[in-house]
Amino acid sequence: MQNSHPTILTPEDHAHLERLMCTMTGSRTALAMLLRRKLDTAVIIPPANAGRDLVTSGSTVRFVVDGARSMERRLAWSPQEEDDASNLSLRLPRGLALLGLSAGQSIPYRTDDGGTEFLEVEQVDPASLSPAPRKHSADGQSPARSAGGLAKMFRSALVRLQRGRTITALQRLDDAMLKDIGITRGEISHIADIVSGIVEPPPERQDIAPRRRAAPSASRAKASAQHEHVQ
Repeated sequence: MQNSHPTILTPEDHAHLERLMCTMTGSRTALAMLLRRKLDTAVIIPPANAGRDLVTSGSTVRFVVDGARSMERRLAWSPQEEDDASNLSLRLPRGLALLGLSAGQSIPYRTDDGGTEFLEVEQVDPASLSPAPRKHSADGQSPARSAGGLAKMFRSALVRLQRGRTITALQRLDDAMLKDIGITRGEISHIADIVSGIVEPPPERQDIAPRRRAAPSASRAKASAQHEHVQ
């Protein structure tokens, strides 16, 4: 049972998924399996690039269940309250299945009771509209500084993506395989921090640290400068 299209996520929703995944280490529930699928197929985009028909947290979605029942719910990260017929929690398999889809797309997923549901998105009302672009922000920042903040956001999102994928890959291994590669299940989160470059590795874990391009030595820099001067 595979999702035939990527899961398009904003950085905020992707961060929520990663935090939720960290609380479900080793879990085999329907929610945990669906959560791993979402993270495995995640494509992160800036909120400004999210189309009006993309399902995000806060969206109001009209969808069809098993080709028969049509429902409309607003998606939220808060837990589901009893008798709430207007909201749908993203902490439930049905709500999570809709996240990252667009109008016209569909997805099968496993329910808590072991059955299967098929959802098709009919219409999406976005959570909010992005403000029109301005030459300067409200605090007077120039476009160049705003671009720098966007680049920083992307780098942070990529680090979180790498960390989440490392955690997902290691969690799929059984205890014997983890032992063979020299780690315990309790170390998975720490190993993911090292692989993604969040923390510096201890000497015995240098082999799994991300490779960094070495800075040129003083002699090499001087030789390069002389060569450019000759030219």
